[in-house]
Parts: sequence; structure tokens; C-alpha cells
Amino acid sequence: GMGVGMRKGNTELKTKVDAALCKMINDGKVKEASMHWFQDDYTIPCKK
Repeated sequence: GMGVGMRKGNTELKTKVDAALCKMINDGKVKEASMHWFQDDYTIPCKK
């Protein structure tokens, strides 16, 4: 999984970060980075 530090209760920022991470997962950028650095795909599907 991934973690991003932010102020508790900042739902607007959380929504934006979640959307950006889901976009990166869905377009293969996270898999690409995982394969580069770890030589395996550790991508976890994003929650809808």
C-alpha cells in the first residue's frame, strides 16, 4: 500500500490524493515504478 501524511480531518485533500493515486494505479504508473525498483508488481487495486 501507500501512505501520505496529512492533517487529520482534511477530507478535501484526502479525496484529491486518493483520486491521484487511483489514476496512477489505473494507468500503470505504480506498476511501472514497482517493477523498476522491486522487480515485481506489488500494486494493490484502488478502492472505488
